[in-house]
Formats: sequence, C-alpha cells, structure tokens
Amino acid sequence: MPADHVDAVVKDIETRIDEIQPVVEEYERLIGALRLLRGDSAMKSPSGGRRPTGRKPGRPRGSGHRGGEALKALRKQPGMTVAEIAAAIGTHRNYLFRVLPTLADQGLLVKEGPRWYPVGLEPKSD
Repeated sequence: MPADHVDAVVKDIETRIDEIQPVVEEYERLIGALRLLRGDSAMKSPSGGRRPTGRKPGRPRGSGHRGGEALKALRKQPGMTVAEIAAAIGTHRNYLFRVLPTLADQGLLVKEGPRWYPVGLEPKSD
C-alpha cells in the first residue's frame, strides 16, 4: 500500500473518530443516568462485561438511593457544599465525597470550587 494511501486512510479514521466521540460520551452519560434513576445494578456495562476492580461485585458507585437524593437536593438548591448536601439528605459527608464525583463523571453534576451544581443549573461565567 502506498504511504499516501495509508496516510489518507488514517486521516479518514481520525476524522470519523472525532465525529462519533461526542455520541459515545452521550451514550455513556445516559447509561449512567439510567442506572442512577433505576437504582439498577444489573444493567450491563456498554462493553457487555465487567472489568476487575478489586472490589466485591455490587451496584456501581453513585447509583444508589443516596446519589439520587443528592441529585434531587441539588436540583432544589444548586450550589451546595458537601456538608450542606449531607445535612439536607441526612447522610455522612464521607459518603458524598465518593458519590458526587461519580455523578460528575456521569455528566450529571459540575463542581465549581467547593460547590456542586446539577448540569444546566451551574452559574453562568461572564
């Protein structure tokens, strides 16, 4: 295969990857949101299998009842700190230090400084 042809194919593949990457990320966020809302630990991961994590099998972090309560509290009052969220839902702060970053990874929350916001309710930057 001529080098020019290989370079063209590589460029086409890279372009296509750039085009579909946002769709893949949206899919993963939607799967995470669905798991959170259902409290469903039985849903398969997008790859169809589990990868070893060193943890006992169980529901994904942030997929439980408290994660949903934290999200609901933040929708009512965006911009709370971990301590304020813990007080609002009656749980320990340490639990939220594990759960909130997971919700952020799923595209449901954003952290600005010490404050947490649901996506779409974060303060507007000037």
